[in-house]
This record gives sequence, C-alpha cells and structure tokens, in this order.
Amino acid sequence: MCNQRNMFSSIFLNKWHKLYLILFSLSLVLPIQANEVINVSGGSFNAPFYTFTDSTGGAIDISTFSFQKGLTYDFVDGGVSSSHPFMVGENTVNNSPHVSGTPLNGLGTTLTLTIPTGFSGSFLYYCTFHSSMQSTFTLTDAVVPSSGGGGYQTPSGGYTTPSGGNNSPGGGYQTPSGGYTTPSGGNTSPSGGYQTPSGGYTTPSGGNTSP
Repeated sequence: MCNQRNMFSSIFLNKWHKLYLILFSLSLVLPIQANEVINVSGGSFNAPFYTFTDSTGGAIDISTFSFQKGLTYDFVDGGVSSSHPFMVGENTVNNSPHVSGTPLNGLGTTLTLTIPTGFSGSFLYYCTFHSSMQSTFTLTDAVVPSSGGGGYQTPSGGYTTPSGGNNSPGGGYQTPSGGYTTPSGGNTSPSGGYQTPSGGYTTPSGGNTSP
C-alpha cells in the first residue's frame, strides 16, 4: 500500500513538474507585445482628415502605415476636434467587437483596436459626423517568429526544442523520443517507464519496483 501511494504521488508530481517547466520555458521565449500607440489630433475635410503621430511624436503617414494582424493599437486623443469625432470600425454603422472605447472628440480618451491574427475583413477610421471623412487601413499578415529547426531556444537559461523534444540545459528536462529526463533528482523514461534515481522506483515494462 505504501509503495502504491508513493507511486501515485510520484506520478502526480512528475506531471506537474513537467508542465511547470514547459510553461516557465514558454514565458522565457514568448515576448510580451506592448500596444502600439498612435496619437490622433485635428480634424478637417482634407485627406487624411486627421494628424497622426507615434509615441515619440514622429509623424505617421496613415495612408501607407501597415496595421499588423495579431497586434493591438491604442489611438490616443491628442487634441481631436469636437466637430470631427474620430472613430475606428469595420464599417461606419455598427460597432466592431475588435474596437473598444468611444469616439475621440478632444477629451483625451483612448480608442483601442485589436486585430485578430486570422482576421479577413477590413478596418477604417472615420468622422462620426461626416461620412466623407473616412479611409481604410492597410492590414498585413501576422508575423510568425522563426525558430530555426522547428524548435526554439533561449541562449541563457533557456530552452530548446530542435526536434519536438525539450531541452533545458540548466536543471531542466529533455524529451528526445517521448520520455523525459531531469538530470538532478529527476525522472527518466527511456522506454515508456520511469525511474527516480534516489528514493524512487522503476517501471521498465509496466511493473513497479521499489528499491
């Protein structure tokens, strides 16, 4: 009974240990993407109807600016004319589920556009008072990070999956062919079983051995 209880406890801990290492490794290699800020000001009947600048104050030519799928953009009210409220949507009639916030009208608020990775429609900006003041955004496909040979690697304290397995050089684990290894106090399953080198047990062929 004691051996069985130890076996179940070890299996449970091993699975959670493996899951933790996977999630931790992903947190190292997946960057946190900050929202891109676009300041909007002015408002006139002449295209592009508003003035657009980036977070550093640099001018943005909105007619050639590319909005990337998978990213989020914050349109910040930098002095929009109350006579020409600025809004973003998929059309000028219905609110888009991908846009949050209210029209910019000089009150210093923010309008947020989140473009889904697989989005197949279009977005435009427009004046809520004048239908002639509108223009369509240029959308580009989401960028998929390159991982070299199908895996990914963080060179310092990182994590590599060259062929579907996982390698954590600093106390991590490796699954070259379906098993996994923890070099210090860990577990090895070279042929479907598992082994705990200190105080553990081995099941090389479906049975349980408690040394």
